[in-house]
Amino acid sequence: MNILETSGLKCPRCESVGWKNSNECIVCLSCSSTYLFDDGVLRMDVGATDSTAEFYATLGGTHFLNTSFPASPLIHCTTRRYRRFLEEQFHNANGSILDFGCGDGRLSLWAAEKDFSRVVATDSNLTGLKRLAGEVRHRGLTKILVICCDMAKPPFVKNHFDAVLCFEVLYYLVRTLGRLSALSLPVGLLKSNGILVLSEMSRYGRALVDLEAMDVVNFRSLVESGTRWEKSDQGRFEVFQWSLAELRKDCEEAGLQIVRESGVSPIAGIFDFAWKFTSYPLRPVLDEQLQQIIEQLDDQTSEACNLARNILLSLRKA
Repeated sequence: MNILETSGLKCPRCESVGWKNSNECIVCLSCSSTYLFDDGVLRMDVGATDSTAEFYATLGGTHFLNTSFPASPLIHCTTRRYRRFLEEQFHNANGSILDFGCGDGRLSLWAAEKDFSRVVATDSNLTGLKRLAGEVRHRGLTKILVICCDMAKPPFVKNHFDAVLCFEVLYYLVRTLGRLSALSLPVGLLKSNGILVLSEMSRYGRALVDLEAMDVVNFRSLVESGTRWEKSDQGRFEVFQWSLAELRKDCEEAGLQIVRESGVSPIAGIFDFAWKFTSYPLRPVLDEQLQQIIEQLDDQTSEACNLARNILLSLRKA
């Protein structure tokens, strides 16, 4: 079956779903718009750059793929927790799945190696997507499509995917779209009775991180108003952060039923921060023994609560 027939793609310009494709590009059969493959990434990022792309361009893109414990205890433990939660949710993986805001694909690759019939990985950061596409080629994976697009206007038909992953994405869309509108984006792409797996950093877990970093301005702002300040090359901007109760309420208003809850422990993040800011003679070696200790502690504190670093929800669409 043609890869485009199972990917739910619509043309960003005319919203048609008819395509002609080759190894170099795809062409809309309605308006003849052409979208090129760039080093394995389908470029559908037409028009103005969205705020999410601008944010990650400032940071230099995400670097999560294949990150080891010595390279980053925080990223290693968070990815490990995410994959375990997904394994618990998708015992029998099938149908199509969208990784909405995939970064450089640490969870897209997990999905591509399961029994999903089609995996679509999309983000607005081209650099990260090219890393993912390179890993796809290296592993010889054939059922994954990597797409660069405006995350506020994803080029997919409504109600198409059996499952959608949305990990650490909405935080960057809320600023321009609002809470419910941002949440409605991935929900709208999901079939009725489909599963959305969502992760957002919790308000008070983020406040704990800011307090640990002595960022008193953001710590106070989160506790008092539920927002914090992010910096960019154009100055700073205020961003909303959910509490657990607010996220549950918004999911309910969006027509989602909670199937399972969990959380990401703050332990790995606290250790990672303390390790980086400890002088070299006192730093412990990030060896296998220390990794096992941190992972064991991490596994004991994985409940959904306000002091979790991230809230993890598995949600079913009505």
